[in-house]
This record gives sequence, structure tokens and C-alpha cells, in this order.
Amino acid sequence: NSTVALGFLLVVILLFPSPSIHSFSMPGGLPVHFFNNAGASQMAPQVLERIMCHLQLEMKEGGYNAAAIVQEEHFGVYQAIGRLINASDPMFEIALVESATVAWTRIFYSMADSILDRALDQSGSSYDYSEARLQKVILVSEAEYAANIVAILKYAREQNQRSRAIQWRVFAIPSTLIKSDRNDQDYTFSTGVVDVEIFEDIVSGRWEVEEWKDLAKGSEIIGEGCDHDGGRRQMVRIKPEDIALVCITHIPTNSGIINPVNEIGKCIEEFNTKAMSETGDTLPSILYIVDACQSIGQISVDVQCMRAHALTATGRKYLRGPRGTGFLFVKSDVVAKLIPSEVDHAAAPLTFQTKGDLSNKEEFEDKYISIDIGYKKGAGRFEYWESNLSTRLGLGVAVSYCVDEIGVEYIEKRIIELSAILCQRLNTICPIEIYHADSIQCGIVTFSVKGMDPTSIKKTMLSPLGDERFELSVVPRTSTPIDSARTDVEDLIRISLSYINTFDEIESFINKLGDLVGMDEDRNSGNLM
Repeated sequence: NSTVALGFLLVVILLFPSPSIHSFSMPGGLPVHFFNNAGASQMAPQVLERIMCHLQLEMKEGGYNAAAIVQEEHFGVYQAIGRLINASDPMFEIALVESATVAWTRIFYSMADSILDRALDQSGSSYDYSEARLQKVILVSEAEYAANIVAILKYAREQNQRSRAIQWRVFAIPSTLIKSDRNDQDYTFSTGVVDVEIFEDIVSGRWEVEEWKDLAKGSEIIGEGCDHDGGRRQMVRIKPEDIALVCITHIPTNSGIINPVNEIGKCIEEFNTKAMSETGDTLPSILYIVDACQSIGQISVDVQCMRAHALTATGRKYLRGPRGTGFLFVKSDVVAKLIPSEVDHAAAPLTFQTKGDLSNKEEFEDKYISIDIGYKKGAGRFEYWESNLSTRLGLGVAVSYCVDEIGVEYIEKRIIELSAILCQRLNTICPIEIYHADSIQCGIVTFSVKGMDPTSIKKTMLSPLGDERFELSVVPRTSTPIDSARTDVEDLIRISLSYINTFDEIESFINKLGDLVGMDEDRNSGNLM
């Protein structure tokens, strides 16, 4: 029965404590070097210990009583995240959720619906109109994550099919370009980094874009030579007042670029300040979401400098927290104006009133119950009642360890040093081409190997062939569809380094990879520092 099973689990936990992360081995028996920190990093030992201790407490005291015992520590998780991202009111502005994607979709749908309601109220429009009277524009980075793109396009296309009262458009903000020599010829390459000057032109109403680049229509075509409408390009000038949402991925999943989220936020804030003074509206004209899934715990993330209205993040990557954890930040002066698209009774507490005697069946038709719902005042309205408290506490330990013991400044510096050496050593392997090589600013490095399948390389590097094994990741081109289409790149091999990695690990990795794909000795610059 369940009591026996739980007792057995406790015995196992006590008699066979979890191994140190540095001695962890896969079934192959050889140690595994974790080069997939952008996927799921190794939990710090104290994180695992905190999770297991709370599970033992739940087994002893019961889930509800255990939650009451650790209530203050649970509140401290919000405070720790507040220190991490420099939130002004953590208990009001932060929601704990199951993942970054859960956080992102909840805030996106809420913001989009709020924008829709406001537009309809201001215009007096309804879904009865057969012709579009208004349009709303969502701007995304070219490096935007696939899950975000899916949610945006689903919303825009469904709204456009449902009604023409408001036409939703989705455009990618162009990236900066660089010139590079290849085979003694000049080529222009996309960096994948948002071009701030173009963004400023968009917000100022000085930018035109081809009609067919509206992603909401499903007809995005990359290429300068593409003509439409019998050879004519139909251009669209985006009106600043039509811009509803700006969605920027801080660091993407497929490369080591860093988008200029602070500069973008400043531009949005300046526009909103002017627009709100003219209209008197309390909800910002342009809402701004930053996806910090790959940046949190890897580089400094400051919501005050970003001026973001919302930020989403996960616990399982560079924070070294448990899977199934994430958080949502919503700016205090915005959160009260947003209604979640999905709620339960904890996020939206209900009250009710009755009139008459409901127990009197003969007069029941003359009696009624009136039910009202409200919403939590802060970001808690985006949380559900049920959650895994043990992993939440583990996340709190991971965040505190990152902020208070290791320090984000040290982590960022260490990762950049490791990444620079990795790129240097990868360049000694002739068939390798590093993706967005001129734009790498963090610990994520992606590359392709001419004539070799990324998945087979990943499997071989994890196999017990040789003395050591390395966990890598394969990034499908669909994970960042706009950037991949822009550069015509295929699936990539991804290495993502954290501060716990070492120079010796990099050297061992290069040796095994070089044996696999072929090392160019003329380009080999020697051992690492």
C-alpha cells in the first residue's frame, strides 16, 4: 500500500544519499561533463537536499501542515527572486509558476486581451463589424523562441478569423547586419541582435515594411529578390499608436547573442510617457515582455534598467534550480490592470450572497445565489492554488546561492572567460562553423560540422567511447524560426557553459570532438591556460 511505499522511499533516501554532482555518472559508468546548462543545469547539492528534506517533512506532517511550517521560507523565495532581478516589491510583482513558458503564455494572453478590450472600448467597436477599423501590431525579435511565436501567431490568427473589428499584425524587428569576407568575397550577415536604430524608427513612425512580412498572415518570405502583386512591393508604414506589444528574447536558445533589452525598454518608456500624458490612459500604450529564460543566472538581469512590464524566467537552467520551476515578474503599476486569461479560486477569490430560503424546495424558484469574483491585487493572480512546494523551496535555495554566495557578477565574468576559450579552441577544428560567431557574448555557443549530422555527434560525444562523456544539445532550426529562416541555418549543436565548468573540461572536449570530426593541426593554438 501507499504507507509501505512511502516508508520504503524514506529508507532509500536515508541509506543512499544522492551523489555529488561532480561524481555523477550515467549508466555507461563514465563521468558526464555537463555542457548543456542552457537545457537543464546540474542542481547544486544544497538545492537537492532542500527538496528532499521538504518531501520528508510532507511525509511526516502531511502536505498542508508542512506548508504551514515553512510558510516564512516560502515567502522568502519571492524576496530572493526580487534581489536577483531588482524588483521593487517582490511579494506584489512576482508569481511562482511551473516554467518560463507557463509564465510567458499567461502574461502574453492577459496583455493581449487587455489591449483588445481597451481598443474596443475606445473605438466603440464590436465583433459585429465586417470591415477592419483598427489594427494592432505585435513586434518580436528575430531570435524569438518558438513557444512565444506559436502563442503570438495563434492569438493573432484566431482574432483575425473571429472578427475584422481589429486586425492583428505581427512583424519581426530587423537585426543588425555585419559584413564578412568569405572566399575573398564580401557577404552581409545578420547578427541576430535587434537593431535599436531601426526599432527607434519603428516607434517614431519612420519605418516601412513589406506587407507580406506580416507573420500573422503566415506568408513570411525571406529574401531581397522576392516580389509580390505582379512585381510590386506593397509597403506598410507602422503607426506608433498601433504598436501594442513588444516581445524580446534576451538571450536565444540557438546562439550566444544578447539583445539590447535596456535600450529597447528606454525607447518604449519614452514613447509611453508621451502617449499616456496625451490620452490619460493608465495602461501603457506599448506593453513590453522580456523572455529571460536563458539569461537569468547567467548574466545580470535588472528589471529597473530594462523597464520591462513583464519578465519571465525558469529555474532549471543557469540558476541550477529544479525542473518544473519558473517565475513571472509583472511591474507593479501594470499588474492590477491585467486580467489573467485563466484563473482558479486562489487567483480570483469568490464571494456570494443568497436571498430567500434555499432549503424550501417549494419556493426555490424565487430564491437565488449571487456569486462575484475578484482578483488578487498583485502577480499572485497568475498563480494557481496547487503547486510543488518542495521544488519552490529548492528554487529559493538556488536563487539565494546564485545571488548571495556565488554572485552574478562573478558568474557572468567566469562564463564569458570560458566561452572565449571554447570558441578559440573550436576554431582549431577545421570542419566547424560557429553560428553568429561575431556576436557571441555569453556561455551559449552553437555550431555545425560540415557533412555531419548534429544528432549523431551529440550521441557520440555522450557515448562511452574514449575516457570521458559530454552532454550536449541539438538545437532544431524550428526553435528560433525567424532567425533560422533569416540566415538559412540548419539544426545546430549547442554547448552551453556555466561557471561550474572548467578549462580542463573544455580541453578534453576539444580532444574528443577533434578525434571525431578531424583536427586542423595548423590552426591548433595549443593548450588552454
